[in-house]
Amino acid sequence: CGEGLAKAAFLAIALGASAQDPVAPWLRYNLGGVVVLPHAAVATSFTDNLFNLSGSQRVADTITSVTPGLRLKWDENAAVDASLEYRHGEVLIWDNSGFNSRSDTVDAKVGYTAAKWEATGTTSFSDSVALQRGALNLGQNLLRTRQISGSAAASYDWTAKSDVTAALNYRNTDYDSPFLIDQEQLDGRLGFSHDLTTRLRWTADLKSGHTTARSNFRGNPAVDSLFYGALAGLRGSFTQKLNGAIRVGYEVRQFDGGESFNAATPAVGVDVAYQASVLTQVTLTYDRTTGIGAWQGGQVTIQDSVGLRVIHALGITGRWLVTGNGRVAFGDYQFDQSLFAPGTPDFSRTDSTYGVDLAVQYRPQAWLTCTAGYTFDKY
Repeated sequence: CGEGLAKAAFLAIALGASAQDPVAPWLRYNLGGVVVLPHAAVATSFTDNLFNLSGSQRVADTITSVTPGLRLKWDENAAVDASLEYRHGEVLIWDNSGFNSRSDTVDAKVGYTAAKWEATGTTSFSDSVALQRGALNLGQNLLRTRQISGSAAASYDWTAKSDVTAALNYRNTDYDSPFLIDQEQLDGRLGFSHDLTTRLRWTADLKSGHTTARSNFRGNPAVDSLFYGALAGLRGSFTQKLNGAIRVGYEVRQFDGGESFNAATPAVGVDVAYQASVLTQVTLTYDRTTGIGAWQGGQVTIQDSVGLRVIHALGITGRWLVTGNGRVAFGDYQFDQSLFAPGTPDFSRTDSTYGVDLAVQYRPQAWLTCTAGYTFDKY
């Protein structure tokens, strides 16, 4: 476990197309029915603990990241929303260049809207090589991770006040490390919502899925896990200044060898925003879910994550913003002892992660954003 990881004097510049503001002509090109939107980001930061180590082992360094990208958007049919985006990232570490990292990401999205129907489909592929910190801390080593994900969802306006939603999600994560567990997951959700008032909506969701964990050690068997649960809640405007969504329910996760210890747990989802003033907004998020640990296929993780974000505009032009984020996460890692030989020690543990982000953002043009900030993480 590491001590605090601080990043100071963080400076970033982003050039890109905004969906809300007019974009300079040189950042937007029309080729027939396709809109071409190039974008780029450059950031430089200083860290006092590059490898997330303790005491005298701490290593300070300066990091520069460059992330160019290109987005293609089909802009010909109002009923169809389709886009394709590619991003490449290079992270350059000044004094420890042997740990430079890179990433490539491709995202595709298509959506269709009819009278009572709305359907969306997304797919994503990423391939990255980077230093890992926090729960996946592997010391002074680069980790290659490939991930493929996709989703399909459809919603139908059943009545003037009610709708039904169905969704299917797929994710495959492949770690290039003998110490971590590859995971493949397929899950589905069936949801229903109904207007209680003109501002408040009742929601109910059923979800179920299957996760397969495969060890990178040859000869180790794959471990299969089934999970299911139900949640109910409210979304909309709770008051004139408070809006968002709250869901509570229960989730159960089981392995082939039986139900893992402490795998049945309450599930919670909170995402609410409070408009404290015309210039200030406060957002609170909280999630409690189950999963399979990246270290052991028979390991259940019960993750509690809390986030608090404050955004304050300096003036009414929207060019200057001050943001603050607080993050707390508790990972309760439990093992199914039935998967181990008798007498094997209990490897269960609880990890805690804390983080704070402070930043000042200046946007002189619709296509240009400049940010300076400070980040602190402790695992």
